[in-house]
Amino acid sequence: MGFPLHQGTVFGSRRSSPRSRFQVQPSPASSAPSIQTLQRWFRQFMEVRDAEGQQRCLVSAIRKGATRQQIAEMLFAAATDYRYLDGVNVIYFTNKALEALDGIDRQNAELVLTSLIPEYTSAERMEESSSWRYPVDLVAILQRAFEQLPAAWESGQKQQGNWSAREELVKVLLGEDAQAIADSLIAAVRTGCSGQQLASTVAHAAALQIARFHTHNEFSDTAHHSFTFAHAVQQGLRLVPSCQKLLPGVFDTAMSVYLN
Repeated sequence: MGFPLHQGTVFGSRRSSPRSRFQVQPSPASSAPSIQTLQRWFRQFMEVRDAEGQQRCLVSAIRKGATRQQIAEMLFAAATDYRYLDGVNVIYFTNKALEALDGIDRQNAELVLTSLIPEYTSAERMEESSSWRYPVDLVAILQRAFEQLPAAWESGQKQQGNWSAREELVKVLLGEDAQAIADSLIAAVRTGCSGQQLASTVAHAAALQIARFHTHNEFSDTAHHSFTFAHAVQQGLRLVPSCQKLLPGVFDTAMSVYLN
């Protein structure tokens, strides 16, 4: 089932204030590319922080009849292409926007979803943050893990349903060795842990960390951010369960828990 159309205005381009609005037109119907192409372009426009290009892709996909799952894949895949994007806001708002549309029978989809784009294009990427680079280069650790992820995913597909190392993985996730965390996540995927199981396990670790935080840490809400991010990624994988593009977001959450 596609999203209902909406002819309203949407947020402006990356050069305009988030409060300014103008009409963004979709690609002409006669030459509109496929949903898969629009998904790919959306991620490419994300790379160069082109808000107008992303909006046009999103509106075109909605008017072409993209399903809820296809729209979710477009948004979540772009949001997890970069490390722990804007801490939590981007992926959290994406999750809540999709939930809100479910509550109103997907009316005003264009207006609701394109309102996310300023957050996407202006968000801080943690690969640009010193806290993710020093004293331990988490971005480099993650990049090496992501290079192994396709082969691990392929191997794990043959063993789906056999993974039972949740408690052992949680112990590693709450430890102090970032490389061991990345290695354990790859090992879990390789031995049959599904994307939803992996996201659920990391979310569980994030929740445990909140419960175990000393009261001296209550001035900071970073642990709550990690859990919120973990929940949003888990919801994304529920919407698109077979999509390995979203798995980097699970790894990002694990590193956020490590930093806390």
